[in-house]
Amino acid sequence: MESKFQEHNPEKSRVRKLRFEKIDIALFTWFKLQRDRSIPINGPMLHQKAEDFAKELKIDDFKSSCGWLNRWKTRHRINLNTVSGESDDADRIGAEMWLSNIWPVVADDYRDEDIFNADESGFFFTALPSKSFQLKGEKCSGGKRSKERVTVLLCCNKTGTEKLKPLTIGKYLNPRCFTKIKSRSSLPVEYLANKNDDISALKTVRLCFVAPNTSSIAQPLDQGIFNAVKGYYGKKLVTKVIRMLINKIEPKITILECIFMLHSAWGNITAKTITNCFAHGLGKSNAEDFSSEPQWIPQLDQLRISVEEYLKYETFDNEVATTEMPTDHDIVSQSESNCCRGT
Repeated sequence: MESKFQEHNPEKSRVRKLRFEKIDIALFTWFKLQRDRSIPINGPMLHQKAEDFAKELKIDDFKSSCGWLNRWKTRHRINLNTVSGESDDADRIGAEMWLSNIWPVVADDYRDEDIFNADESGFFFTALPSKSFQLKGEKCSGGKRSKERVTVLLCCNKTGTEKLKPLTIGKYLNPRCFTKIKSRSSLPVEYLANKNDDISALKTVRLCFVAPNTSSIAQPLDQGIFNAVKGYYGKKLVTKVIRMLINKIEPKITILECIFMLHSAWGNITAKTITNCFAHGLGKSNAEDFSSEPQWIPQLDQLRISVEEYLKYETFDNEVATTEMPTDHDIVSQSESNCCRGT
């Protein structure tokens, strides 16, 4: 009776050594990573992931039973009914509260030309429209495709009179194609590498973050600026590929070419586009209706790409993670390390 009581008593189970502690830690780490990305998680997904971690850890006698999962949820105080998905209304309410109560107080201390917005987005810089739908939702950690993705941070002021150099973060600090330039400082963007550089701390700048999960509503750059940049970039990419095909050259885009096309695309964004997006994002009631600048080009039919497909191409990588997600192997290694430290 006493052992049965201890098994079902949460207070006792916290101090008892877990039999499958590494699986427990790995699953909880994975769960938190997915929730940080607002990905809905359900019971079958947790069962499968626990089995995956057991396999990675080479634990053969583990079975992800309903009893084990229920005890795991109790240990970590997880209620799947409340975390499987957030309501769009909650995001909108949060945005309205931020726009009504916080933003006016901050903005009142600054002139419009001194108010800047910065935001980042994942960017598949070699993806053509005809291939974009194969990439949506795919993992981007390791392998060939992560080399074809960069993270881009854009920053501009509210009046559209000042656009800072795009910050571009690639996989390698000095890719082979950089031998064609004198130094990274000569690039038209600020270039960093995922694991080699850190972004310097901002000085003499007051930072104000929008409320969590409200970027798509309140963030000015998310109101059409990023889509317009990707549209202009896509136009340049398609034109370049067509030129290569005409000259019987195998289409291949380097990160250096990406950087110069991105710089050109950012230069195409007008002050009017920026002011309209700021007005929509920050809730100005008399803002003009904004629609993305027209990106269609006659060359699309040469690649057999429809206008509808091209317009979808502008937004297909908007939700790509801007940092590489740890693999199952990374999570397992971390859980083993935590167990060794007794954490």
